[in-house]
Amino acid sequence: ARGVTSPSSPAPGLVPGTGSELGARLEREGLVFAASLWQMQVSSDLIYVGDSGAVEPAGATRRKGYELSANWRPRPWLNVDASWTGSHARFVDAPGEDHVPGALESTGELGVAAIFDGWNAALRVRHLGPHALVEDNSVRSPGTTQLNLRAAWTPRRADGGRFELYGELLNVFDTRAKD
Repeated sequence: ARGVTSPSSPAPGLVPGTGSELGARLEREGLVFAASLWQMQVSSDLIYVGDSGAVEPAGATRRKGYELSANWRPRPWLNVDASWTGSHARFVDAPGEDHVPGALESTGELGVAAIFDGWNAALRVRHLGPHALVEDNSVRSPGTTQLNLRAAWTPRRADGGRFELYGELLNVFDTRAKD
């Protein structure tokens, strides 16, 4: 929205594009697993430029990738969820400088939660994979992995309603990588 509403040089709001997706989902005895393959091509992409703090229009891009996700409830009080994505993003007509800056090549997340009546606790690991920072791929982000913790108390009120008090500890191991 910031790029489209910029008073000095607004970016185009809508551009032509095509895409497709193929997916499957399996549900069995407390497990839900989904997988999809996708691809898309747009005639102009918006790229965040950190030096100016602005979003600027760029050339046509082609992207393709996959997504995997799972949710498993092995016990009534225990929930495990995970996701992993992989993607490949390139400018269409820019040989040698075809990498899309900031386009993550992989992401992942794994969460484990204990859920009881009145309280819950969760642990979540998040991974943002390496990616190009400039079009010629000569400067890359190394990626980062973080661990977050959460605990919550959800007592019942006299009228049957609930409220929640919670605390979170983000970036438990004080990872210094950029995300």
